[in-house]
Amino acid sequence: MDAGLFDRMRSEFKDAEIVELAGIVAFSMGVGRVSSVLDIANECPVVH
Repeated sequence: MDAGLFDRMRSEFKDAEIVELAGIVAFSMGVGRVSSVLDIANECPVVH
């Protein structure tokens, strides 16, 4: 992520919304990593 990304995000979102979005992304990544560590990540595999 660079300054250009945040400039583009600020054209669409308020700072508080960017913080909230970043928190949701971080939480989702954390849940995915915990699921992987506990080896429960593939209970519902994605079929392409």
